[in-house]
Amino acid sequence: MKKYFLLINLIFFFSYSAFSIEIPPGGTNMINDPISNYSQIGSQGTVNIVNVEHTEFTKAIKVDVTSQPDNYWNFQVVFQTNMALEIDDVCLVSLWARTTKSNSEAGDGLLTAIIEHKDTYEKPLSHTFIVVGEWTHFVYAFKSSMNLTLDKHKAALFFGHAVQTIEVANIQFLNYKKTKTIDELPAMAITYAGMELDAPWRVDAIERIEKFRKGNVLVKLVDSNNNPVSNANVTLEMKKHKFGFGSAIDGNIYLTNTTYRNHVHELFNEVVFENDLKWKPWVTRSSHSYILTAINNLNSFGIDVRGHNLIWPGWSYLPSFMELYKNNAARLRSESLDHIEETAGYTKGKLIDWDVINEPYTNHVIQDVTGDEIMADWFKKTKDVDPDVKRYINDYSIIGNGGVDINHQNGYFDIIEYIDEKGGEIDGIGLQGHFAELVTGIPKVIEILDRFATFNKEIKITEFDINSTNDELKVNYSRDFMTVLFSHPHVKGILSWGFWEGRHWKPNAAIYNLDWTIRLQGEMYKNLVFDEWWTITQNLTSNEQGNSNFGECFLGSYEVNVVSNGTNFTKSIPIHFNLENNITINVDDQTFTIEGADHPETPVFTSAKKVSELKVEELKIYPNPATTYINIDLQEIQNEDCQIQIINVSGSCVHNQYINLMAGNIIQLSNMESGLYFLSVQNTRQKWTGRFIKK
Repeated sequence: MKKYFLLINLIFFFSYSAFSIEIPPGGTNMINDPISNYSQIGSQGTVNIVNVEHTEFTKAIKVDVTSQPDNYWNFQVVFQTNMALEIDDVCLVSLWARTTKSNSEAGDGLLTAIIEHKDTYEKPLSHTFIVVGEWTHFVYAFKSSMNLTLDKHKAALFFGHAVQTIEVANIQFLNYKKTKTIDELPAMAITYAGMELDAPWRVDAIERIEKFRKGNVLVKLVDSNNNPVSNANVTLEMKKHKFGFGSAIDGNIYLTNTTYRNHVHELFNEVVFENDLKWKPWVTRSSHSYILTAINNLNSFGIDVRGHNLIWPGWSYLPSFMELYKNNAARLRSESLDHIEETAGYTKGKLIDWDVINEPYTNHVIQDVTGDEIMADWFKKTKDVDPDVKRYINDYSIIGNGGVDINHQNGYFDIIEYIDEKGGEIDGIGLQGHFAELVTGIPKVIEILDRFATFNKEIKITEFDINSTNDELKVNYSRDFMTVLFSHPHVKGILSWGFWEGRHWKPNAAIYNLDWTIRLQGEMYKNLVFDEWWTITQNLTSNEQGNSNFGECFLGSYEVNVVSNGTNFTKSIPIHFNLENNITINVDDQTFTIEGADHPETPVFTSAKKVSELKVEELKIYPNPATTYINIDLQEIQNEDCQIQIINVSGSCVHNQYINLMAGNIIQLSNMESGLYFLSVQNTRQKWTGRFIKK
């Protein structure tokens, strides 16, 4: 068996094939001579035949894209096919190309080779090549996933990625039928920008992780008279990350498959239902009780749940009856708002996030009829129905596909800006993160994250996967992608779009095989999340001041065990401040308080700044006006830990503390300026809000 490798960089090339790659004999070209049998689709440029000087060919197709189309597939060169394609046929795309004009800083261009069904656009082949300035021989092997009769068989190259000029020659779509395996065909080993072990972004990422994902932990033991308790044994054990590491799951399989369920509990602290909460399957079920059963069980294991999705505004993703109202704006509006009322109401108080709108850049059939402002109304409705859930927008091709889909990125950015301008108050931005072998270079990932971080909202990678059989690529890129995400202060979590081959929309992307043996990518995931980014259990003895300083610890949920004078107890304590976490534990009544501070560069997200609509409920704050302290009186509170936040009139969080109000209800105000403040008290079930004046 003979294998050929050529290194390609996905943002720029470290090496490229100026020489010809050996093509094994036996393949039949599925297209007629491309020089004389091509057609142009799209009016955003020109396609011509030109003479060139090269040892392998003398003519090339020159494609000049003069204005960027809305979608990269809107400008293409289509070839005349001459044979059908059968499922499991082993094929090879082979072509030569060079970029002669580009707006890219690296001077490169993009083209995508496709084979698709002429009517349904289903594709057994879609592969993007990054083309540099010198003639380069590109190859890509694939196995057909479908049958295509000759009359439905389309082969083409898409060029509408950017304004660019690319010349292509010697184009072949070779079909070896079943006579070859993928491994017997030449392949190009893939690298990406930032893959180097000494890449500058790595140092920056480590510094950001230390700054934003860890905090110093000091535990002070006192008795009921506030005297320090020394010589006590104090153990700190990490139980859960604050940062979200999660996956899409199937609700029914989670409840019925013990192995699947145990792996969810072991691997993740956050999940999203892949299909269970989507509108189309929602209307087909007579009962949704299993969803609440799954959510409650997940919550009992400390696993947060996202909702996906309320509105996916494309006819193929909506219930079939919605298309009956395609000319009735009022009915489309009422049906969509009623659905939010029903679904978000059903899960009220159970979810941390809702993807309110999914993929609005390419799916907008409702907006086309009702007007775009309905997108803001969907967010407002979700807030009315479930005020505490964070409201996300979600879209694809933003951080994926090499990060080159500029039109999609710009469109998504504009949609977010528009919804906010119309009062929709988006809390979080979802970037899906689906990849094949065209992964996005890490510097480009950082650039995209920084751009969307200007909204000052949470960001989550909501649907990460790499659909490839290249284990080295999946391991290396997943490691680097996760690292740069974990380091970015605006990113709150990363969720894969499945984890088990037996229930994954792209089985090659799973981190566990069908028989539950772990893949290399899974080993890498566990090493990062539960080893490299995990605080080891520490055991200290309190000093004369009652202190045990555990140093820098990763943020998350911890258990603190105290053994003192025959007393042995354990408390679950959140470590959520990335600068200082000062925990005072009363060993007599076994209560605790936390005072802490975040690094000054830690973002305060927009969702924390929406103070204009806070309502005064049963929370009592006195004295009011206050001078040096306030008392909090909340009759409904139980013997439990609550988060106390004080927000000033400009929307900045000036005080953030965890406290058990049954043990102590005094908040010191000595460092606050005079003025009006808003206070919130939140436990695991609900939030209370009030306001006070500091004199």
